[in-house]
Amino acid sequence: MIRRLPAVVLAAALTAVVSGCTTFSDNDAAARVDGVELTDAQLEELVGIYPDPQTGAVGEATSGDAVRSAMTFWVQAQVFGQAIDDAGVEIDDAAIDEATQQASSQLPSFGDLSSGMQDFLVDFIASTSVLDQLETPDEDEQAAFYEQGPSASGVACVSHILVDTEEEALDVIAELESGADFATLAQERSTDEGSAQDGGVLPCTFTTTFENTYVGPFVDAALDAEMGVPTGPVESEFGYHVILVRPYEEVVDELAGYFESRDYVVARAIGEHDVFINPRYGTLDDRGVVVPLG
Repeated sequence: MIRRLPAVVLAAALTAVVSGCTTFSDNDAAARVDGVELTDAQLEELVGIYPDPQTGAVGEATSGDAVRSAMTFWVQAQVFGQAIDDAGVEIDDAAIDEATQQASSQLPSFGDLSSGMQDFLVDFIASTSVLDQLETPDEDEQAAFYEQGPSASGVACVSHILVDTEEEALDVIAELESGADFATLAQERSTDEGSAQDGGVLPCTFTTTFENTYVGPFVDAALDAEMGVPTGPVESEFGYHVILVRPYEEVVDELAGYFESRDYVVARAIGEHDVFINPRYGTLDDRGVVVPLG
């Protein structure tokens, strides 16, 4: 077992796409993407829609994580909305009407929100409804993107072998370097019974979910590991891990859905945009996630 207590999972309907925010000239904006600014007032209202990642409370930011989560959604939403526009995908009035109905039914406080925040939610739902109209990359593009590694691609496909001592982990690494099969060793040696029966394989997942699912030392090592090269020993509260970021050819079928997702579109496009995060809130990492400074 290497999972930690899961963080509150924000409702999928609120991982928002914004395509209708107002542009401001306020230099003290909370965030900016290609000239479109998020003001402190807008950020405060946005935070009020989401559960706090630490407490689950809705309507009040009780941790810095709540604010950074809301900002992350806003930044990624702007990038996704631009990708929709760049692809020439149009959202018709019928999609807007349907999105308005969905927002009203899914969020009881929808009618109490400002017109700007109502547009925020409607634009999100309408934009995600046309996701399937975006072109899916071919296999060569998929491989090149995935092989950048989890931190850059935004998706983690990892196997591991968990043992009790550092000496055992070193023995496992030596056997792997001598040609032993990782999956076979995991079945024979790993104390993580849940993954051992599958050859040490953990499900492919978005890196943000990966970070919220597994313990810190394991996550940090996995995200920094060289693809296809056993990494370890990595000590955590559960023991010592030998970690393998699986090569593309092993995970191509598992990733089919990822390359049709909003997360892929954002991860692919995030570096193409001019993104500013006010330092009082944090900074943006390579995946378009707002994280604390330092």
